[in-house]
Amino acid sequence: MAPIEQIDDEAALEKMLEEATEFDERKKIRSRLREVRKKKRDEREQKAQEQERAFEEKMHKLEVESAQQRMRAVGLNVQKTPVDNRTKTVTETKDDDEGFKSQTLQQESKSISVGPGGSSSVTMSKSVSSSSSSTTSTDKPKGKLSFSAESAKTKFEEEMEVKKREREEKRKQDEAKFKEQQMQRKKEAYELKKKQAEDAKNRKAALFNKFGGAGGGAKPAGGGGGGGGMRVQNATTIKQKLLEWAQRVTRGYSGVNVTNFSSSWADGLAFCAVIHHYYPDSFDFNILDPKQRRKNFDLAFNTAEEQADIMPLLDTDDMIMMKNNPDWKCVFTYVQSLYRHLNK
Repeated sequence: MAPIEQIDDEAALEKMLEEATEFDERKKIRSRLREVRKKKRDEREQKAQEQERAFEEKMHKLEVESAQQRMRAVGLNVQKTPVDNRTKTVTETKDDDEGFKSQTLQQESKSISVGPGGSSSVTMSKSVSSSSSSTTSTDKPKGKLSFSAESAKTKFEEEMEVKKREREEKRKQDEAKFKEQQMQRKKEAYELKKKQAEDAKNRKAALFNKFGGAGGGAKPAGGGGGGGGMRVQNATTIKQKLLEWAQRVTRGYSGVNVTNFSSSWADGLAFCAVIHHYYPDSFDFNILDPKQRRKNFDLAFNTAEEQADIMPLLDTDDMIMMKNNPDWKCVFTYVQSLYRHLNK
């Protein structure tokens, strides 16, 4: 069998933890479990960051390609001279009575320059010139002639509009796909967390049964037959004495009022008070905040394990999940363990 430090399978480690009975071995397994779970969390976060970076790079690439397409469409790059589009309008009239002909030339020019990154600027200018000449009576009337290149939309402009709409549609599709992927990742993370909480609850129930249940393995007095009522009486007596002990060692601690094995322990201060009573130099109880439940549970469980080798039969995540009404049987079992180790 491989050493515990080399096992990366979380399920295998959890199974080993359930089967282990020695304190040091369980401590090593729990430590390795924390490392494996942290590694998996880091990998998930790294994968999400990589996907975000890939999406940003893809959007940037699309913008660059769009700018390059605009530049190629007008036949320019950054170093080329601006495009000069000219529109010419010629108007010619003839006066039959006087024998004179006049001609007016109107010319408009539009210059498009393309800069770095595909940005463009437009410059327009307009010039008008006229001329007249005499004619003989034999000239045929020509009337008024007019021509304008701007009378219809150019093919280039239509193509650019189509490409612009296609890019906008693709961008919207990419954004929708990215948001859908984000929602899927959040859903998977929630399902994983829910499963872990359920697994932790099942493990706690198995551990509770393994260590003798609420009765702590108390044996009925008077032997075997007819001992059902006596067992209930012994369990009640043990529970009452344990409650009185918890009230005695936590008396005088601000914010702590132990009246039961459920709601009285919900914010973690009662556990901290018990440990502080026996190890007052381990931490400063007066700075603890009942609203910081996770911090209080971690402080109590870790200090008990470090100072008195008390196995953390309760899990911080379980206590947080159960909110203001934790399972009294689980709390009772752990308080029993505290009493046995602290009163040796």
